[in-house]
Amino acid sequence: MNSKILVSLIAAVLVSGSLGYMGGQMNKQPEIDSQENTIASQKDRIDSLEQQVSNVETQRDEAQVESMNPADDLRVGLNSDLKEHVDLGLVALRNAYDGSEDTQASVQQLDQNSQELAAKVGSVYGDEAEQQFLGLWRDHIDFFVDYTEGLKADNQTKMERADQNLEGYAESAGTFFNDANPNIPREGVVNLAEEHKTLVIESMEAYDEGNYEMAYQKQREANKQVSKIADALTAGIVEQNSDVFQPEN
Repeated sequence: MNSKILVSLIAAVLVSGSLGYMGGQMNKQPEIDSQENTIASQKDRIDSLEQQVSNVETQRDEAQVESMNPADDLRVGLNSDLKEHVDLGLVALRNAYDGSEDTQASVQQLDQNSQELAAKVGSVYGDEAEQQFLGLWRDHIDFFVDYTEGLKADNQTKMERADQNLEGYAESAGTFFNDANPNIPREGVVNLAEEHKTLVIESMEAYDEGNYEMAYQKQREANKQVSKIADALTAGIVEQNSDVFQPEN
């Protein structure tokens, strides 16, 4: 075949292929444009939804700030610290029972919580009351540790002595708060402290028996129970110091 004819045929094939490819691309272009428009529309919608969520969160936060007053601050703070006390306390007790390496670290965090709780008491009744309460609070934690050690060693005598010491703490706590504030009934504090003692001990006894489901169930009950303590203290403190805990206008 003449080389010129062969070259012409090859060129014709190439041109035809190129035109076909270009035609295909041109035919697909509307589809590509449509997909790009859809993606852009979806992105705009996502951006709009994200902005709406952000606006809702901002409004919620502003509403929470506006609804808070000094009495609410105190109640929320006491609830938070007491619930943390339950959780950190039982972590530390289980660590002590198991002889875990992180026992000391958990005890340090528990004591930090104790200091924060005592500071709230001190913010109302002064530095001397803060230190007095902190001493009482640390003692009751030590009594729980004594009970846990007796539980681990199956030492009934140590457990009974720790239980008696915890009852003594309940009496002392009732006296402390009632002396500081007659609006906080002594017997009410004693009863609430004894409920707290019972739930923590029941949690550790379940842990000792290997009944971990019950141990954590009792922890949850103890966590809820301390809200009654926080609310009772808040009510008495606000009543005694109504001028300080007036809602902000």
